[in-house]
Amino acid sequence: MGVKPPKAGSLTNRDLPTEPEELLSLCELVGWKVEKSQSGFKVMNSFGISTVLSRSGNGRRSDNARRALISMGLGAAVDRYHQAEEKRRQHGMKASEKASTRAGERAAAAAAAAAVAPTSSAPPAVFQPPQTTFPAPKKPPTTPKTAAAEAKTSVADPAGDNDDMYTKFEDVTPTMAMDWMTTPAPTFEDGSQLKQRALRPPHVEWLAGQILNGDFETTHQGIALSREGFVLDGQHRLQAIIDTGRTVRLQVTYNVPKRLFDRFDVGKKRTPGDVFTMAGISGGTSAAGAAKMYHIVTLWTADPKGRLKNWNNWDREQVSAHTQAQVAAENPILSDLVYEFSALGRGSRRINIGAAVAFLVWIRDLYSDEAMERAKAYLRPVKDQEGTTRSDIEYHVGEWFANAFYAGTAFRGASRVVQLLALVKGWNIRQSGRQVGCLLKGTDLMPIPLEPANL
Repeated sequence: MGVKPPKAGSLTNRDLPTEPEELLSLCELVGWKVEKSQSGFKVMNSFGISTVLSRSGNGRRSDNARRALISMGLGAAVDRYHQAEEKRRQHGMKASEKASTRAGERAAAAAAAAAVAPTSSAPPAVFQPPQTTFPAPKKPPTTPKTAAAEAKTSVADPAGDNDDMYTKFEDVTPTMAMDWMTTPAPTFEDGSQLKQRALRPPHVEWLAGQILNGDFETTHQGIALSREGFVLDGQHRLQAIIDTGRTVRLQVTYNVPKRLFDRFDVGKKRTPGDVFTMAGISGGTSAAGAAKMYHIVTLWTADPKGRLKNWNNWDREQVSAHTQAQVAAENPILSDLVYEFSALGRGSRRINIGAAVAFLVWIRDLYSDEAMERAKAYLRPVKDQEGTTRSDIEYHVGEWFANAFYAGTAFRGASRVVQLLALVKGWNIRQSGRQVGCLLKGTDLMPIPLEPANL
């Protein structure tokens, strides 16, 4: 199923192959997950978006599969793969040239040293000072180690091979990062080779964005290099430095024993909810979700034709926990509404609190506090279904949310973004008087203002 990817730099969607087997080969080449299923092959990209390619990929099915993969970003992924391979190739050539130059310099230095060396084998006369004998210094009395001290030493370094490990601050340049990233993996005593985990492109892109925006800060977390110069920890930071071409100050630890590789990154990652709690911001995970969604819709409102013009990109937008906490601190109404909305009870319609709160504050920013109060009145029957009939849009939006979380429906596991857009669509139908059947047709990205008749 091997296939040569299109040439980098001139890639368009038309350059992609049409045969399903070739498309699957490209998916595997760029690191997408490909699994067999009953109906064909399930393909998942680096953002977790998946589709299924039919086994019988002829005619219309083949075209549909190709269009699905294009919409998932296969063309861009292949282009990034080519660019990375070209960078590695160029760096390998530079490294080879540098090694050849250094070897030539060493050979020239050795030849020059041999040319000036004395021809006589007799050593030159050396002045010998008179020998004076001094008494040997007395060693200070040593205190025998206690059992606790010996136990502490053995636990800290059971193998006794990390005495030469040290850490210092370094201004890591893209060249240094490339040198470390291209160092071959070392081998263990049993002959097996150390294998680093695969890079996660979304995380690299997020770190690159932090660097370019000036949000990246030096912390105790840095780079760990083995005695051979292989990257044991920090490959995503180094790849972001290479991609951005920026120099970043990091803590670099040298001479880390390669046997410690399996001890890295095994702890529990700090969640945005943890950051909110430590920062003293109430609301926890729900407030963090509301802050993230509010930040995304604010970015879209400011630039509707920018990188977030397609709502599918809203789910892929990575917002750091620090940014979420900053947004919540600048907009305390988010936490207040989280508690107010939670007080309504879970009910039978499991609306995501973060999506609902972001929807309310967005309405307030676009129009007025009065519009936000009317939006609250719209959300309450959506959640608890009290006083609604089949002719009310609140009833159908509530049914949509009920179906979104129960098995056997097309909406199972709807994301926070999809839920927010469902609330926007229902709100717009309610304000404009459109038919209820429009709920599942198309997508509304902007809540419309209150009509005079609804004031």
